[in-house]
Amino acid sequence: MHDTLRRYKDSQFIISTHSPVLLGYPSAQILSFDSAPLQQIGYEETAPLLIVRYFLNNREDFLKELFQETPSLFDVVTEEDSEVPIRGGGVDSDA
Repeated sequence: MHDTLRRYKDSQFIISTHSPVLLGYPSAQILSFDSAPLQQIGYEETAPLLIVRYFLNNREDFLKELFQETPSLFDVVTEEDSEVPIRGGGVDSDA
């Protein structure tokens, strides 16, 4: 990229990446697809950078959260376990 930009000053690149290194390219215009409409965001706001930074600063917590036991979709949830009231059979009877 750098060589191409040096040779052709008005070159443009469209790159889809999760790499915090590529996202950090000087003067890059970063568009976020996280919500509609698309929005331009700064490098410091990008999810890849935030995730890597969190990992580097909190490795043990990050790994603990990553590898924690997740409940099965088939486990029965009772109303006592749930923060949201459960309606009969998961179907809204008022509809």
